[in-house]
Amino acid sequence: MNIKGFNYVPIFWIASEDHDFEEISEVNLKKNKIKWNIDSKNMPVGEIELNDFMEVVGGYKDSIIDFEFKGKLEILIDEAYKKGDTLSAATIKFINSLFAKHGLVIIDSNKKVFKKSFIDNFKNEILDSRCEVDSSSQILKIKKDIKSFKPQVNPSDVNFFKITSLGRKRIRKKDRLFRVDDENEYTSLDLINQIETNPELFSPNVLMRPLYQEKILPNVCYLGGPNELKYWMQLKLYFENSNVQFPILKLRTSAFIIDEKTSKKLSKSDIDIKYFFGKLDDLVNHKINSTSKLNLSFNSLKNKLTNQFNELREISINIDKSFVGALNAQEKKQLKGLDELEKKLIKAEKRNYETQINNVKSIFESLHPNNIDQERYLNFGNFYSYKGQEFIDYIVDKVLISDDKILVINLED
Repeated sequence: MNIKGFNYVPIFWIASEDHDFEEISEVNLKKNKIKWNIDSKNMPVGEIELNDFMEVVGGYKDSIIDFEFKGKLEILIDEAYKKGDTLSAATIKFINSLFAKHGLVIIDSNKKVFKKSFIDNFKNEILDSRCEVDSSSQILKIKKDIKSFKPQVNPSDVNFFKITSLGRKRIRKKDRLFRVDDENEYTSLDLINQIETNPELFSPNVLMRPLYQEKILPNVCYLGGPNELKYWMQLKLYFENSNVQFPILKLRTSAFIIDEKTSKKLSKSDIDIKYFFGKLDDLVNHKINSTSKLNLSFNSLKNKLTNQFNELREISINIDKSFVGALNAQEKKQLKGLDELEKKLIKAEKRNYETQINNVKSIFESLHPNNIDQERYLNFGNFYSYKGQEFIDYIVDKVLISDDKILVINLED
């Protein structure tokens, strides 16, 4: 990848140590939800074996719309997801089949060789509560400048886990000892000896992971979503005191995909695409106001009414101040009445334009299924079935690292 004369290697970091199986256990294809119903036993998700996965694969294939490249996608799935493989191994094979031509390097960080480089940081967490102390101080600094700031993640007294035969378990301080999920207790020396001998058995939590990532792969700039950047902001002091360069933080591009059906509806709607990225009620009201031949706003009437009551208040103050309270109550009552009439008029007009409104709602739903942004909810399968590898190549070409925009990709362009 060449950008402005510099060569870059794209790297995909697999969060294989995460134990939040519920977060990854389902995918959504249009209105079909495919869920992997197993007990993960709190294991790092990357280590889960695919022994009960073929039913999930079958359900996924059945849910893909039968476009030209559905068969190709099914072949890629079958080649990657094989019984007995771990979820990490299968995911790496699948991602590689889609992005290898773009030079993507995939890293599974749950390896002893990487954990060895992080031994001192694990030890500092046990001896000095480094992450908790520094991130708490950073949060207070941010709050001085941004009064409304609320931490995305609150630090724990120990910000890494121990991977045991019973899964990925939290470590908590208890007096001078450290307890691993109410099962075993260790002295600090016991725990440090384990870290030095078997660092692969320890796993950073969400606050320690950024330092772990940057120590393995020093980074000029970190691109993330709004919530990610919020907790990265809490870590600047932690990085400084750990002698690791803190990267520039940059908001990533958000992408929305418009398929053929949605593209036709959008053309018929006569509404600019920008209006589909606010609230649905605002979008519907915009459609009504731009379509209706009536003046649906009572603002001018409300302004006239307010001006009349202001005149009455000036007169009342000079004659009888006690009358002002009654005036204010009457003004409030009449303004409320106008609000109610305005709502009834808009509701009646919505019935007259029901077809156009339903068209607009359908477009909004395709971009925000279940009121969630498409990229955080919808699986890519149907888009790939429609366009094949061309879809992946198109996305790679259009989503630029230097941007932090809302990108709308029309597959019909």
